[in-house]
Amino acid sequence: MFQSTEKPIEGRDKEAINLAGWSFYDQWCAKHVGRDEGKRPRVKSRAFKDDQGNSQVVFIDLIRIHFKKKNSDDTARRLRLLPCVKDLLENSEDVPEIKEEGRKRKYILRGMTPDGERFIVVVLEKRRRLALLTFFPSNK
Repeated sequence: MFQSTEKPIEGRDKEAINLAGWSFYDQWCAKHVGRDEGKRPRVKSRAFKDDQGNSQVVFIDLIRIHFKKKNSDDTARRLRLLPCVKDLLENSEDVPEIKEEGRKRKYILRGMTPDGERFIVVVLEKRRRLALLTFFPSNK
């Protein structure tokens, strides 16, 4: 389990957490889009290695679509973990748990915030591309 050094977004008001979370997400995306317009935001993840041992790219733009389907309480509950998820994706070298679903493959990564809260990150592999699908707090 990866121990994050980043603290979750703080706040009691779900609107403030959502605003701060999406602002953090937009800054993260802007940093990793690159110079070319139209490129999808991505991050190199140490948890996923290619045949030569190089970090693979994980696209991070799917979570906006996924979270649009959630209510604002659930979105805030998840978005507050975004700095920890970023830290996990960029720095964790833990081997992910694999779950097969037909032609799709999901990778499960587990992390812990500095104050001991556990969370799960799900990365989807489709057509040999990796994308951050979702993340959420965990009771386990």
